[in-house]
Amino acid sequence: MPVFRPGYTRWYWAACILLTLFAAMLRFQNLGENGLAYDELELAVHSRGTIESIIEETRRHHNAPILYPLILAGVQEIETSPFSLRFVPAIAGTLTVSALCLLLPFAGIRKATAFLAAALASVSGPAIQLAQDGGRQYTLDTLLVVIILTSGLIYIRRGGGGGG
Repeated sequence: MPVFRPGYTRWYWAACILLTLFAAMLRFQNLGENGLAYDELELAVHSRGTIESIIEETRRHHNAPILYPLILAGVQEIETSPFSLRFVPAIAGTLTVSALCLLLPFAGIRKATAFLAAALASVSGPAIQLAQDGGRQYTLDTLLVVIILTSGLIYIRRGGGGGG
């Protein structure tokens, strides 16, 4: 079944946009209203230093990937608040829903299946909770995994990587 069929495609993309907006609403609701938890505060202080100090601190005391504290350092240059600290995980969680909707059909997965996967990700309680937690990088990791795995599947399905 081709990815782009007239009529059906337009409704699918419209449904994906609405689902993404719904996921964003769930993730951004009350995002900055609560104070910071200990792990969020620790990460906020950790990511306020120079790039060199962030790398050194991550190397010595943390096992998290360096990408997340560096992104938070950039965000905190603009604003320092609970909302700004939780903004990156909320965006990553929302983009995960979009990535499932948009990339899976290109990997040969039926649109109905792709939409179901995105819908489940959009209303998943743990996914929403992690997207509202600024002290964790799991939603960013999930987004990167979805992009990498579907990109690999697209590459393989289109004849790439056919070794012998």
